[in-house]
Amino acid sequence: SGPLTVQSFVLTPNTPPFSIDASGTITVKSRSADPINVSFSPTQRGPFQAKIIATGGDIVNDTLSLDGIGVAPIAQLAVPLLDFGSLYVGASGSQSTILKNVGDWDLIVSGVQLSGTNKADFDISAIPATFTLHPGDSMALGSNFIATTPLQAAARSATITFTLDDNSTVTLGLRELDKGPTATEIAFLDLIGRPGDLIYEQLRLRTPIALSANIHELSGSFSFDTTIARLLQVDKGGVVANGNWTLTSSTSKSLAIETVHYDLKNSIDALTTTGVLLNVKMVINSSAPIGGKTNITQTSFQFFNTNQIAPLTLAGIVTVDSTCGDTHLQAGSAMGTFVQQNYPNPIGGGNLTSIAFDVGNDNSLITLRVLDITGREVMRPLVSRSFDQGRYSVTIDASSLNDGVYFYEFIAGDQKPQVRKMIVGK
Repeated sequence: SGPLTVQSFVLTPNTPPFSIDASGTITVKSRSADPINVSFSPTQRGPFQAKIIATGGDIVNDTLSLDGIGVAPIAQLAVPLLDFGSLYVGASGSQSTILKNVGDWDLIVSGVQLSGTNKADFDISAIPATFTLHPGDSMALGSNFIATTPLQAAARSATITFTLDDNSTVTLGLRELDKGPTATEIAFLDLIGRPGDLIYEQLRLRTPIALSANIHELSGSFSFDTTIARLLQVDKGGVVANGNWTLTSSTSKSLAIETVHYDLKNSIDALTTTGVLLNVKMVINSSAPIGGKTNITQTSFQFFNTNQIAPLTLAGIVTVDSTCGDTHLQAGSAMGTFVQQNYPNPIGGGNLTSIAFDVGNDNSLITLRVLDITGREVMRPLVSRSFDQGRYSVTIDASSLNDGVYFYEFIAGDQKPQVRKMIVGK
């Protein structure tokens, strides 16, 4: 029936996250109420407890229990970096990760921003500008990559920043490292022949090509000096011999330089294997001077629809020799590696003999030695010389050898030497 007086209100413990605004003596009139404001401001997740104890005046002791739970969203990225790895220049890539709210309150993203030196190379248009994830919800975040500038040595990088409704941020890194095209060797052979000789030049693919390069077409051109040699025929080589490959070729001429243009195409099979692309049949002019030479120069070469490989073109040289004392390629296909009997044998007054041999595998190291009857080496026409698959012939000048019996030893890589007898009788 009368007023109620409380001398003090005590918060226990008197620390955040609870606080009260009551201080000093409070008198409450009869049949009325005065509010006591209690604030709860948690700075971390979890349960909190406290008490308000009222004492003095008309109150002996009165206790009010306080309970509160701090909740918050927690952004969790499956990975902190989307790494696109190494990509060939011009190639595109896609990567994604998962953003999950592992907290107990809504995760509200109020803004998404892409920044960094190479931000133009990354596309995040598939990520919404704003979104909300309820507790336990997740969302896939994806980015696409394609370079907008030429090959660079340093990694390309950018950052996606997600701004939350409390102005805190979550960041996701983006990274890609450029990979330059693989140098792929395309080479002609070096040949030696006599005036009037037929020679069989070859354009060879010396570097394997990954299937992922997807090579279904290549084209190019090569030129040579017509005062040294004439073109007879251009055919498909062994590596493109199957019926799905088609060859078209044409020629043009400017003064003494003839240029052959060619195109190889296959809509079904991709080119991957090393070997002969073109067989080029030529004849050395009968009027070609001894010691004369012509380069078989690749004036152009192109792989179509790829950024993984780049051609490294190498010229061949055709040299005119009176005795053809070095090796030159013969017609036909080699199925194994072996040496044949020299011809002529015995070697007569002309002092010259030819030794033919087949090479069954590319990049075979061949050594050819001539030994006298005691086993002493008297000549070494070939010394660890690399040959690709094919049939070859080497001409030997025996003018420095005395009459008698000799042996020639043919060594191919680590195979057992092959030995044949040769007779010199002038």
